[in-house]
Amino acid sequence: MIRYRTIGLGPKPQSRFSLLGPLAVALVFPASADTLPVANFSFETPVVVPPIQTLPLIDNWTKSGPDNASGVFPNPAPEAPDHIVSGLEGNQAAFFLAVPGTAISQQLTSQFQAGLEYTLYFAMAGSGPIGSGEGLFVELFYVDNGASVPVATKFAAPLSRPVITSLLEYQTDTVLIPAGSDAVGKDINIRIAVQTVAASAAYWDFDNVRLVTTVPEPGTWALFSVGLTGLILAIQRTKYRP
Repeated sequence: MIRYRTIGLGPKPQSRFSLLGPLAVALVFPASADTLPVANFSFETPVVVPPIQTLPLIDNWTKSGPDNASGVFPNPAPEAPDHIVSGLEGNQAAFFLAVPGTAISQQLTSQFQAGLEYTLYFAMAGSGPIGSGEGLFVELFYVDNGASVPVATKFAAPLSRPVITSLLEYQTDTVLIPAGSDAVGKDINIRIAVQTVAASAAYWDFDNVRLVTTVPEPGTWALFSVGLTGLILAIQRTKYRP
């Protein structure tokens, strides 16, 4: 149960609560959210057919760096004896070896819009001799006159595990695109890049890329304004009461 506490607004808690009610509703009322399409977001294709263990291919993503340093691998169901990793979406995931220059990117079919907030979510884990400052650099960006312009970034450097058994959830900062921003109308791009000084036996498993947009509901802001106005009036009445 969520509890709300009123502080120092006068001798009548009933009236204070009635004034704070709209504010409380506004604070817990969720903003509308939408998930934009990311092609092959859970790396289900190309399908890896046993006994092959990995494929150095990732459909719908543009690869950079050595061909065999990134690709997809199958992940049998949790009840299967050869199950590898938990926390995946679907039956496959991507892998990245610790090789400089390794990256994948994708241009989405959506464009940045003014007034929307953007947050990029993903799941990953690392194993092997991961050094300090090594990990995956995840970036949301647009292209302007041939140059990449970052919108939101996240450097994910998970602790190394002897064996990866589950993935952890990460996200970039939530970024609002204001009216008049150069990003408005530009195609949305995503890049996942290995950040390492030298090649090593370290690697990262990666999955479930989701781009979520949020915008406050008009009703939420209306409720918030009503509640805030009532709260200010209550404080003023208390302050000037003889």
